[in-house]
Amino acid sequence: MTLDEITLEILAERALSQFDSKKLVYWAISVLELGYESENLYILAGLDHEETEERKEYFWKSINDLKLDIEKTDEELIEKYAMVIARKAINKEIGIDYAFSQMRKIVSATE
Repeated sequence: MTLDEITLEILAERALSQFDSKKLVYWAISVLELGYESENLYILAGLDHEETEERKEYFWKSINDLKLDIEKTDEELIEKYAMVIARKAINKEIGIDYAFSQMRKIVSATE
């Protein structure tokens, strides 16, 4: 997975459904495993037992540190996410049940 893909996934999940902010911690760990580093990423990766607001703060700081361009509307994010889910399902990178579940969330969120 690339940095762009895991970031797209986390942003789309936030837009689609109730969101567990602990996923932001997992995102930071995944980004670190890809070889990216910043002080804010390390802090976020260690916020297992902290409040959602603190996790969000360090997530956005990390986004800025990485100079990621995420200036997209929720609609654009969800559309791109749907394409990623479809590609992963076709390539058997994810299970069909998970892909179907995500597509149902997308349909529900976009009416």
